[in-house]
Amino acid sequence: MAYKTFSDLIQATVKELSQVSGTGVQLYAEDIIGRKLQSSFNMVFDELWWDQYMEWFQRTLDGTTGVVTSALTGVTRFDDIRAVFVPQSHTPLPYLPRDFQPFVLTGTQPRFIEALTEDEPTKIIQFWPKTATGTIYIHARKKPDDFNLDDLVKLDPDVLIFGAAWDYLESDGTVPADAQKMQVKFEARLKQLKKNYGNKPIALDPQRTQNIPLDWMVMR
Repeated sequence: MAYKTFSDLIQATVKELSQVSGTGVQLYAEDIIGRKLQSSFNMVFDELWWDQYMEWFQRTLDGTTGVVTSALTGVTRFDDIRAVFVPQSHTPLPYLPRDFQPFVLTGTQPRFIEALTEDEPTKIIQFWPKTATGTIYIHARKKPDDFNLDDLVKLDPDVLIFGAAWDYLESDGTVPADAQKMQVKFEARLKQLKKNYGNKPIALDPQRTQNIPLDWMVMR
């Protein structure tokens, strides 16, 4: 299904609501519908690691404070970090255990990560030990700013429309059964998207891919 602009999603939601008995969708309600579409996007965005909003970053550790030397452009939340890797490894760095005192760690090899709580909103991740050096690779989700009317929204239109319509009908409260019907449509579509996401082909053992030949070989 083709993506839609935010303006198109608003109009599609208005049309969806107009087909539901018992609700009065006024022309001035488009601003409200826009806010509910944004809320619908925010909720669905956090459900999966959507490929169209994922990006790989290669960064260098500073070796002193346990952070990267340059920001992760477009990544503003630690929750949007899917995985962090060191060179030559397919195993993500683990989170720092809650009952572990990290200042006993020494050396230059990164061992753990956690959310950066200091005033470094663009660097996101704290590495332990703080003296870790070298290159790291970060796979992260880039959440866009709130949408303007002409912005393209790269998520399934149906699930966003159903989510916004459900929210609108729930707030309207005229016919609770209509809100429930829209909730069912939203949840069914989201479940379908999750199933499709889970059906993508993946390597069961990424470590073994290092031994897969990529060129023709002459057997002797």
